[in-house]
Amino acid sequence: MENERKKTEKLVKQWLSKNWFSKLKNIKTLILFEFIYKAIFLIVMVPLVSVLMKGSLKLSGYSYLTLENLFAFIASPASIAGIALLLILISVFIYVEMMSLIVYYHSSLRFRKIRVSHVFFPGLWESFRLIRRKGNRALNFYALFYYFVYSLPLLLGMIMQMRIPAYLFNTILDYKVVVIGLLILLVAAAYFLYRGIFVLHYCSFDEMNFRDAYRMSCKTLKGHGTKIASSMIGYNVLLCLFYIALYYAVVFLSGLIIYWTVSENLVVAVFLTTFDQINLYFSLIAGVLSIIVNCSLVTRLFLQYKLTDMRGEAQILAMQEKISEVEDSFVFENRSIWFRIRKSKYTRTVVFVGGLSFALVGLYFEQNFKSNILTNREPLFGTAITAHRGFSSVAPENTIPAIQAAIDNLSDYAEIDVQETKDGEIILLHDTNLKRTTGKNKYIWNLTYEELQKIDAGKKFGKEFEETRIPKLEEVLALCQNTMKLNIELKINSHEKQLVEEVVRLIEEYDMEEQCVLSSVNYGALGRVKALNPDIKTGYIMSFAYGYFYNWENADFFSVKSSFISREMIRYAHSLGKGIHAWTVNSIAEIERMKQLGVDNIITDQPVRVREIVYGEGLNSTFLEFIKSLLK
Repeated sequence: MENERKKTEKLVKQWLSKNWFSKLKNIKTLILFEFIYKAIFLIVMVPLVSVLMKGSLKLSGYSYLTLENLFAFIASPASIAGIALLLILISVFIYVEMMSLIVYYHSSLRFRKIRVSHVFFPGLWESFRLIRRKGNRALNFYALFYYFVYSLPLLLGMIMQMRIPAYLFNTILDYKVVVIGLLILLVAAAYFLYRGIFVLHYCSFDEMNFRDAYRMSCKTLKGHGTKIASSMIGYNVLLCLFYIALYYAVVFLSGLIIYWTVSENLVVAVFLTTFDQINLYFSLIAGVLSIIVNCSLVTRLFLQYKLTDMRGEAQILAMQEKISEVEDSFVFENRSIWFRIRKSKYTRTVVFVGGLSFALVGLYFEQNFKSNILTNREPLFGTAITAHRGFSSVAPENTIPAIQAAIDNLSDYAEIDVQETKDGEIILLHDTNLKRTTGKNKYIWNLTYEELQKIDAGKKFGKEFEETRIPKLEEVLALCQNTMKLNIELKINSHEKQLVEEVVRLIEEYDMEEQCVLSSVNYGALGRVKALNPDIKTGYIMSFAYGYFYNWENADFFSVKSSFISREMIRYAHSLGKGIHAWTVNSIAEIERMKQLGVDNIITDQPVRVREIVYGEGLNSTFLEFIKSLLK
């Protein structure tokens, strides 16, 4: 009996290995399907997540989502409803994708050319056919859990992007019972999922409901559990080794390109930004590959051990015929939806659908990259960096050269000061008097914009900046639109007439509500901003901090002198969904302290230095040393 079983298993492996190579003939179809499907997923889900996130924050009364208020935010009714909707939509997307992949792997056993339509439309039809059956209502959520297991590289990459402050990480570790409980829960969930590894295949292939499919999956594992586990672990170890080798190759090549093409003073800052983006997008690619490889492997294992248990060449031939019948039903029962399209039109249709998908997702990401949304660091994911009055240590403060230098040096924000001239123009200036920056002892409210343009704002800083003028806010908005965010400080001097109203109008005119925050030492000015446009984030500037001020409704964040910032202040603010911006932080020791505390934003005259310290995380002090360390 045992010899017969081994003979059958060998025969099955030979047949599957022979058919395995047929998938290589259709690899283009699989890649095209994945790209089109992922493009559609991103086009639909990314904007939806953004809208639901903003709406939930607003309804929950939070301005910022932070690690401290994360659980309270998730527990709010608005968040629960939003998360439920997202889970349903994401689970449906993933369920259809996995069923389409199963259809693809079944179809590939026929030695026939497979088209994208033979993957997606039959997969879509099969997904909804199965889920309509009694007992299969939660099948899409089960697919979602499996997707997370298959996408561990993506999840690990996302976790790596979350820079948890040291004090918070230590606090989490203090709750050892909770940590141990979570680990036990994860192990139990992994065991449950592993026992049901063939559920989707039994539901699809043998027309079973969820309960019977789970029972059959467990039964299959009893006879072949060790071999199945070793196969899964072995393939994924090889996959991880491939990821690691490819990852370091990409990082190394990116580093060399940056080192050769970027000026020396920007090398580390550019590399750190690029390094974070590589981590994010490489994780996404690894997640996609993991889905394809693992789904393929599980399908192969399912067929291998199902056929082995049937035993006998006649049964295998019967199973081949069954595969043919199932695949034919997948492909042709939906003829009225897709397959009436003549063959001559097929290529044009696929090219059109695929091209349109790529164009839409490309346009979407182009806009996101321009507006720095995808690469922007919100409080949950780390500390943002603000160049004080532009990059004021290398160019005259509050001028176009200083703003451009902040952009060139990859600052997340530029902090600027705005005031109103005699004739109502909004210009950039910190002091009410021009003497410190230009040498002219004149007050801003006594000068028209035309008179202001005759004054050199750069000569005092250095010869190379001669003829630099004080810019209008409008010029700066045009320069920074879709490039860098702005922290605009409203300078209330009792001579302004329409400063707040005009600044809000200009922000709305340039459609930069998401790209600008307004701050002031005058709390009343913030109230006026909220009355005009409640969607614009506002910050209250504090020279010192004492007492309980965290629940002030017109302040979304507090801009505090760094020496007054403490761990307790950040915890209080974050628990209420408020941010903490630290100013003006230039010394290495203070930068390190702000990093450890986990402030949301560091305002500095040295944005490059801050980026190296905050995001360096163990990198060598110069990029050349980093390259050398890779070569060792």
